[in-house]
Amino acid sequence: MPHRPDCSEERPGRPRRSTTKPTTIRGEKGLGSVTGAPTTFKNRRLSAIEPEELESSIREAYFAIASWVAIRYDVEIDEVIEHLRRAGVHSAARPGAAVHYVEDIVLAVAAAQGNHQAWSDASQIFDLTLVRACSLRLPEQESVMYVRRFLADLERETLDQSILPVRSEDADYDDEPAEGDGGLRAYAGLRPLRVWLTDRLLAQLEREVPSMRVHLAPMGEPSSLRLAD
Repeated sequence: MPHRPDCSEERPGRPRRSTTKPTTIRGEKGLGSVTGAPTTFKNRRLSAIEPEELESSIREAYFAIASWVAIRYDVEIDEVIEHLRRAGVHSAARPGAAVHYVEDIVLAVAAAQGNHQAWSDASQIFDLTLVRACSLRLPEQESVMYVRRFLADLERETLDQSILPVRSEDADYDDEPAEGDGGLRAYAGLRPLRVWLTDRLLAQLEREVPSMRVHLAPMGEPSSLRLAD
């Protein structure tokens, strides 16, 4: 797999952080759970966690697990916290799950900021998984085209600031995707981004191709975004 340089855009008013660590984006087989995460993150309880404790844990995970990914996309920890607040993570039934998917959250934050490298990486990482899911309903070639349109529509919706995430602060939900919810700005990191996107794709197919049913085989242990050097 060829190396991909750090193409993060410099934003006004903030010095561009640099890293000498070359990065490569793995394909689907490179996506794995955060097996290298400290035990404190693996065993973090998922429910009944106070907002302050959750945000403290997110900060720990950001620096321990996802800091170099954040450097790649030039995403600050305060931007991650603000993204999660707006996505309604504190209203979720299992808010502590977000600690396990901080890398995915960083990618979603960067994409919401219009970072072209983040969108390019997301397409490379998740394209095969989405095409496979789509092919349960559509022929392979049509699936490829459908996924391209799905990702393009997702980018437009994510960057359209007039569309706001629909989660209210007192809502009780489990990170289910919803139509017209601000795209990746609604991703609260309660599940791997791969799973969240797949569910969103299948929900859209259900609306657009209602005559067919999708039955997914178990996908194994959910995984989060893995960027490797």
